[in-house]
Amino acid sequence: MAGVPADRRAIALDEEEITLLSAGWHTVERRDAEGLAFLVLRDPAPGPVAYRGKGRPSPHALTGAGVVVTDEAGRVLLGRSLRGTWELPGGKNDGGESFVEAAVRELEEETGLRAKAADARLLAILMDAVHGMPRVTAAVRIVDFCGKPAVREPDLIHRWEWHDVADLPTLAAALFTPSAHVLDVVWPGLLPGLPPVHRHPLV
Repeated sequence: MAGVPADRRAIALDEEEITLLSAGWHTVERRDAEGLAFLVLRDPAPGPVAYRGKGRPSPHALTGAGVVVTDEAGRVLLGRSLRGTWELPGGKNDGGESFVEAAVRELEEETGLRAKAADARLLAILMDAVHGMPRVTAAVRIVDFCGKPAVREPDLIHRWEWHDVADLPTLAAALFTPSAHVLDVVWPGLLPGLPPVHRHPLV
């Protein structure tokens, strides 16, 4: 670029740009025009689009699913955690795992209830923040399952109980905030005074 007149530098390409431009053509001819090289490109050579990342990112957000499952009487399943709160089944999704897949896996791992991904409905994506970090929670509704709830992770949950939906606003202990937001997706307006959340409905 050093030998290019100042009034033509805006239209001049360096060698890296020329190589990138030439990659999409079968025939590339470089010609001279009054001391400047110009390219003649013939026969486009389209190829498959390549995809790549930008290296390992730094942790930025928490992502997971909250699962709403009800029994034959319409009662919703909640677990009493060692932190003293009531919460829905659910948890973080693994890398490469969809929210629905995470919901089905976490439901079985935590409660022993088995469901198929085809019987899970992704209702909304919710986003709030915890300790300054974005938190993304998928609201997932399980419409069919088999088994009976049991404590499978005693280091996290004391017990699982079915609760009448009408009783949720008067629970004796606090609701885990993401679980409360997920419940509000399924039963809008049931829980008063919810903390702020960004809601993106999908149905």
